[in-house]
Parts: sequence; C-alpha cells; structure tokens
Amino acid sequence: NLLVFVAGMIYISVLQNEGYFQCSSITVTFGEDIWEHAWVPTPDGQLKRRILVYSYFNGVYKQNGTHAGRPVYQEMRKSSVSPFVTIIGAEIKYCTEEVILSLATTFP
Repeated sequence: NLLVFVAGMIYISVLQNEGYFQCSSITVTFGEDIWEHAWVPTPDGQLKRRILVYSYFNGVYKQNGTHAGRPVYQEMRKSSVSPFVTIIGAEIKYCTEEVILSLATTFP
C-alpha cells in the first residue's frame, strides 16, 4: 500500500514540475485600494511618483510563457478578453529575488 502511495505521489509531483496542472487563465480582483504616493520606474529607468489604483488591474490574465520555470500571466482586454494590441498590458510573474508572484506593467 505504501509503495503504491509513494509511486502515485512521485508521478503527480513530476507532472506538477512539468507544468501539467497550471491554470491557462486566472481572474484577478485586487480590491479598491489606492496607493497615492507610489514610486514607479519608467521605461527610461527614472522613478516617477504615480497614483496606483489597484482595481485598474482587475480582470482576466492568460498564461503566456514561463519565467524561472513558473507561468507568466498576461493581462487581457476587459471588453473582449483578447490580448492588448496598441498598449502593453500588465503581467503577473514569479519574482526570483523576492520568491513571490509580482504584478508588472509599463507606464508611459
């Protein structure tokens, strides 16, 4: 009995490591919090003070590749659940330095 149990656990663990059980999309609701004095890095490397409204990032995120062996989820349009074309949507990915999932976006 124990041998069958251990073999089953090993099999499932291998499948998990290969990403077999990862979600293809997730729906995120961050709530109504507002961070009024956030320092946000711009594409040119400068820091600018911005107001971050977390609810702007609510929505559907679909898996689009991997980073450090973990899934990367790309923000989809809120009206049609299709990828953004003219702007870069936010993405949720694993942060190896902090060992957490992080939300990243590009600000103009």
